[in-house]
Amino acid sequence: MDPESSPSSRRRTASMRAPQPPPSDQAPMPAPQSPPSNKASPPTPLASQEESSPYYPSRSAPAPHPYPYRHPHQSPPPVSHEAVLALTFVLQRQHPTILNCTVVGADGCTPYFHIMTTAAAADASPERTVFRANSGRTLATVDWGTGTSGRAGAAPPQVEVHKVLRRQPLAAWLGVSYDASYRIMHAPGHRYVWVPQKHSICMYDWNGAAGPQMYAWNDTAHQPVPRLLARIEQVDEKTTLEIAVDAIHPGLLEMVVVATTVFQSGCSID
Repeated sequence: MDPESSPSSRRRTASMRAPQPPPSDQAPMPAPQSPPSNKASPPTPLASQEESSPYYPSRSAPAPHPYPYRHPHQSPPPVSHEAVLALTFVLQRQHPTILNCTVVGADGCTPYFHIMTTAAAADASPERTVFRANSGRTLATVDWGTGTSGRAGAAPPQVEVHKVLRRQPLAAWLGVSYDASYRIMHAPGHRYVWVPQKHSICMYDWNGAAGPQMYAWNDTAHQPVPRLLARIEQVDEKTTLEIAVDAIHPGLLEMVVVATTVFQSGCSID
């Protein structure tokens, strides 16, 4: 069996956890105000990507992909925004998982969100994760049900973002593509695509078959480059989230924080 299409490979891709990079391959996110200095490589044909990428299963003919311009193992394009909100997920000592943590700002001490999870008494699997603002107000919840432990008849995980996203199955909100190479995050009147790229999980604006809609013009390569709206990275057991400030609309920051937590939790989405 082709390892690229094995069930274990699909599960790893579908879980969307950002891989740990080797120490020598760590590269900080480019400053948003600095234009890219290197000439961008020309677009890679989709057919070539499928032959060399584990994110594409073997098939006779290529199918449309929302992000066909860059190989999943290449670094994402630089962020072309005036300001980037940088957040870090600080784990609790007694519960060292992202399901129990505090989300702080770039200074490392200003709290933005508090994430707390209650565990099921039977097997200590996550039962409900609550996202609260620093003021204590509940912003979102994820009910894992008993699906995390894999028991028969388990209810699918449910998600709700207060005043933004009605309660619905987690798998419907973060729908996986047919080839498990990306997930589509549904927001009111909008959709975003999360794509694994090198050591990151990157979010782009997406509008169906048209592909990523927010572009930055590369004057050197004389071609449009999809604009990176948010990026999740995990380095030395530390999860970081960077999101373009000018891309944030009401409720989006909360949804991105919830998605980051879900992707990095190791829990089943589908």
